[in-house]
Amino acid sequence: MKTPVGDYRSALAFLCYSVGLNAAQTVARFNERVFARLGYFANSLWTISERNLLDSGRNTGLPVERYFRSWVRRGCFMYSVNHPKLFVLADLAAGSVLDKDAPIPRAIEPPELGRVVELPEVGGLHHRYERCAA
Repeated sequence: MKTPVGDYRSALAFLCYSVGLNAAQTVARFNERVFARLGYFANSLWTISERNLLDSGRNTGLPVERYFRSWVRRGCFMYSVNHPKLFVLADLAAGSVLDKDAPIPRAIEPPELGRVVELPEVGGLHHRYERCAA
C-alpha cells in the first residue's frame, strides 16, 4: 500500500490512531518492548531490511556497507525509513569524499620564501595562494 509520501507509513501509528490514542500516547508506544512483541526484531525481518539498505547503498554508490556495523552498534540510527540520524549522514558524506580523488598535495612554503600573494584562477572564481619573494 502506497501513501501520499510513498513507503512512509506505520502500522503501529495507524493502530494507535484507530483506538483513539493522542500523539503523546502514540509516541510512547514506539519502544523496544512493543517492537519486540510485534516481531519487528525478528531475524528474518531484520535480515531483509539490512539487505535492502546495503543494496540501496551499492546501487547509489554510497558507502553504506563501510559504516553499517558501527551504526548498528550505536543503536537506533534512523528516525524513520527516510530520515537517518545526523551521524549517519556525516559518515556517508565523509565516506563519499574519501572515495574521490584527493587534490594534488603542495609543499609547505615557509615564511622565508616571501609574502603571500593571491593568484586568481577560473576567471577569478577561485584563488590560489603562494609565497613570492619580494
